[in-house]
Amino acid sequence: MQHCLLYLGEVACRYYAYAASFGTSLPSDPAFARYRDFMVRGWQQFRLISLREPTWLDTLQNSCHLSPPLGPVTSALDPSFLLDRADYHVMTAERMVKNEPYILYYSFSTLYGTQEDDVIAALELIAHYREQTHQPNLAVLDISPCETVSTPRIAQTMQRLHLRWQSRFVTAPHEFVNFVAHAQLVLTNSFHGVVFSLILNTPFSYFYRNGCDPRLARLQDVFGIKDVLISELQGKSSEELTARNRELAAAYNSGIAALREPSLQLLRQIVED
Repeated sequence: MQHCLLYLGEVACRYYAYAASFGTSLPSDPAFARYRDFMVRGWQQFRLISLREPTWLDTLQNSCHLSPPLGPVTSALDPSFLLDRADYHVMTAERMVKNEPYILYYSFSTLYGTQEDDVIAALELIAHYREQTHQPNLAVLDISPCETVSTPRIAQTMQRLHLRWQSRFVTAPHEFVNFVAHAQLVLTNSFHGVVFSLILNTPFSYFYRNGCDPRLARLQDVFGIKDVLISELQGKSSEELTARNRELAAAYNSGIAALREPSLQLLRQIVED
């Protein structure tokens, strides 16, 4: 985000970072050491920096020993949370998948940091949910950006469980939001898959992937979603998962306004600066 002002023919820009993400949890990550000097020079151009991952706050505030020092550094909610469920109504009012219930599966492949065991656990959870809800033919709508069947073991598991798998390419954001809104259950290792499940009050379970872990861990801290982590659901019934998701939705709906306000105030400060 930047504001540019015109002074006697010269352009002066003010730079702001809102809810930036490093994609890694700690400054000990080798990538930080490799690009530190380059990143520090870039940070010094910003009048204000806000981050989604608070583990980086101390590094930017205190540990870089910068001269001149950075402007204010704080944390902020992901921008998606700044809108209410009602704000997405135009995207969700009419179902894109007509006349058929489905589980939504949205995951990055093993080529992009997803663990094979987590994918297999998600597939087992789908079969368990299908059996317990007495929906043997329940479809699985796969909108993953990469092919899910990325290893022989995953392929064998899908064949063994006789999953009714349907792949669909998402061409626009409103399609993604619509698919999440009308799913019976969302299984994902995507940060925004979890975010929109929370916003739209859609039941979900999730698992980690490398590079997305710190952002998902932040959602655990803020919204208390750990109980629907796939690794925490072994032996749990579909009724327990549904009940926990109802509790999450109620807590989210009642608490999001207070959590949202500091981030909105931050944006007002940026606009007014």
